[in-house]
Amino acid sequence: MPEPSTLRFSPKTRLLPDWIQYAAAWILCGLLAPAIASAGPEDQADEKKGTRSKPGPGIQVLDHTVHFGIRSTVQLDIIHDFNATGLEVTDPVAREFITAVIPVSGNPAAQNTNRTVFSPNQSDLILWASSETRWGEAKAFVDFNMTKSAVETQFHVYKAWAKLGYLKFGLDYSLFMNQRAIPKTLDFEGPQVLPEPVYAQASLQIPIARIGHGEKKNLFVGLGLEESKAQVTVEPVYKATADDQVPALFGNITYNTDDANLTLIGVYRRLRASGEAYDSSANGWGLYLSGNIQTWGRDSLMGGVLGGRGIAALVDDTFGLKLDAVSVSGPDNPLKAVGLIGFWGAYEHFWNPQLSSVATFGFLKVYSDFIDRELGPQSADGDYVGIYNETVYASANLLWTPFSFFSVGAEYLYGYQRIATGSSDFNSNKGHDHRLQITFRINFEYAR
Repeated sequence: MPEPSTLRFSPKTRLLPDWIQYAAAWILCGLLAPAIASAGPEDQADEKKGTRSKPGPGIQVLDHTVHFGIRSTVQLDIIHDFNATGLEVTDPVAREFITAVIPVSGNPAAQNTNRTVFSPNQSDLILWASSETRWGEAKAFVDFNMTKSAVETQFHVYKAWAKLGYLKFGLDYSLFMNQRAIPKTLDFEGPQVLPEPVYAQASLQIPIARIGHGEKKNLFVGLGLEESKAQVTVEPVYKATADDQVPALFGNITYNTDDANLTLIGVYRRLRASGEAYDSSANGWGLYLSGNIQTWGRDSLMGGVLGGRGIAALVDDTFGLKLDAVSVSGPDNPLKAVGLIGFWGAYEHFWNPQLSSVATFGFLKVYSDFIDRELGPQSADGDYVGIYNETVYASANLLWTPFSFFSVGAEYLYGYQRIATGSSDFNSNKGHDHRLQITFRINFEYAR
């Protein structure tokens, strides 16, 4: 488990060196020198921002019409926690609502109540480009923001990817994620169950059939590889580290129209830890069924359910907790993949063209009761602070957009955490937090 003396990275931040992030961005921008780009409508912007650029006439480059654009968001979040977040007394307020770091009653950190922080972290800059080729549409996309840390403002390359026809490669949300099912919470994390960590990947998505009326095929199958390195916990005496034997393997089948989406994703991961006197492997697998449907008017209902073993590194709340697999007592202390299940739901309602609301709920359960408490996280004072077991996430917001370039909103959030029984030194295994977030957002877009 990570040291709780500092909050872990944002669940959506990949563990890649800065030079790789910036090199990827500069390479993509260099490839786009004639024009800086349009990703298609399904890929362009963060769904939570609620805006999508529409390419204009483009410019002529040799024999190709190249569409290009830029989108910038300046956002300020005023966040107030009525209860505590952070497993250590010295931990600052997290700038996204991470239920995994809600301290249980009895933890000295639980006394850190009524704290406020101002955060510009969700401000971003997006460059995109597209052009038709004989192999299909070529696209590129780069997203810069300041969410590298959950507790500080650190600029970084959040996503950087390119597509050619059915092939896509680069840095993006895990392939376990359905990007057509992301609720528009003001909070950056959203329901804790979402598979939103960002990893290097390559994928192929192919249309195969048409269901119902319409001219275009709306049934797709996909395959992909992803470098989502195992996050495991092993007895410290072995000094073992996680290895990648093979990349994570993904497959999906998707039904997608303008009004509805239903996606089933499967993943296989080979988890391994090795050291001078230790070498053990375990199999990880998972399934994620999710989707959305337009109900009436502009309203929509969405949700998802997931489960499996050895997939904690793919899920928002358990990313960074080293709960893909854990060594257990027995001959050679073998790795055992940790099971988890979760579900979430959301509803978006438009009161009028300028006023909208989103309500969400999420539940995540990790089957961690078998884990030796001595493998759990400790505070700087040596106290065991508890092993993740289950959490609840709930939110409701009201967003007013009087102008296309400006919006302001308020969001109430509630979080609950239960740790594994007997895994802490405190007299309780439960904790909760109430949070209020006020958001001011200015958007700028240009597309051609």
